[in-house]
Amino acid sequence: MLKYLCKRILWMIPILLGAIVIVFSLIYIAPGNTSAILLGDSATPETIAALDAELGLDQPFLVQLGRYLKNLVLHFDLGMSYRTRRPVMTEILTRLPNTLKLSLLAIVLATLIGVVTGIISAVKQYKMADTVATGVALIGVSMPPFWLGLLLILAFAVGLGWLPSTVVKGNWKSWIMPTITLGTAVAGIIMRMTRSSMLDVIRQDYVRTARSKGQIEFKVIMRHEFRNALIPIITVIGVQFGSLMAGAVLCENIFAINGIGKLLVDSINKKDYPCVMGAVIFIAAICTVINLLVDILYSFIDPRIKSTYKGVKKKADDDESEDEDEEDADEE
Repeated sequence: MLKYLCKRILWMIPILLGAIVIVFSLIYIAPGNTSAILLGDSATPETIAALDAELGLDQPFLVQLGRYLKNLVLHFDLGMSYRTRRPVMTEILTRLPNTLKLSLLAIVLATLIGVVTGIISAVKQYKMADTVATGVALIGVSMPPFWLGLLLILAFAVGLGWLPSTVVKGNWKSWIMPTITLGTAVAGIIMRMTRSSMLDVIRQDYVRTARSKGQIEFKVIMRHEFRNALIPIITVIGVQFGSLMAGAVLCENIFAINGIGKLLVDSINKKDYPCVMGAVIFIAAICTVINLLVDILYSFIDPRIKSTYKGVKKKADDDESEDEDEEDADEE
């Protein structure tokens, strides 16, 4: 198991490196002069050239990329923001709690709704509950989050006045609409995966055996059906949580949440490329870490996965011992 985890951690390096190179290349070939945008229309060619030299933008592409990777790897330095002249890492860390809070609230809401309705839909297959749950899930998946967010603002903030239209610090009610906006589509995806995964195991022999032993239906559903259907559900939850970190961009801008997504959009509009790079790298790193944690969680949910790794290790040890015995026999 430890060997597998080390292998997965090493795989994170080329993934992050590829993301850095791709985003850096796109920023490099983007139209417009960054120094001219930062200095304004009244800037002279001399001042633009001086700022280019100060920021290192007059260097070739490979030189700029190499310098950026060197600072990132050796010093964990994401550079300085062009707008605020503050370290990019500081800009990100000050906004990270809001993005994490929004994503966690959304994934918890989506998991509760999606898993419960998915189980009910699978158990009540082709009945009214299944039809209603499937229809609602399809609507939730098809509904654009930004459109849903605007509808919620018009209904509950402008029309009824029950909830604030923007997130206010210390007011828990202000997080209700962003959580629903971000979690609705994910709830539909989790519901559909739960339903299909439950239907794969619901007619297995061990389920019929559990019922024949007289176990109560709730115990059969939760212990024998739901537990054996958890692997695909955990996978889609982990993937969707990573997508929520990236998909919070629109939601944060709609509800004026000072998170990484809003920082990313503002930085793109202002050509603040160090902040763009830092935000993308941070989101990519969080997604890869989430995928790693999901893989670790597999072994705790399904003991067969852990036994597989142990079996491979035992087989390797047996082969090694057999080779040693053969060498001893040859020497004799």
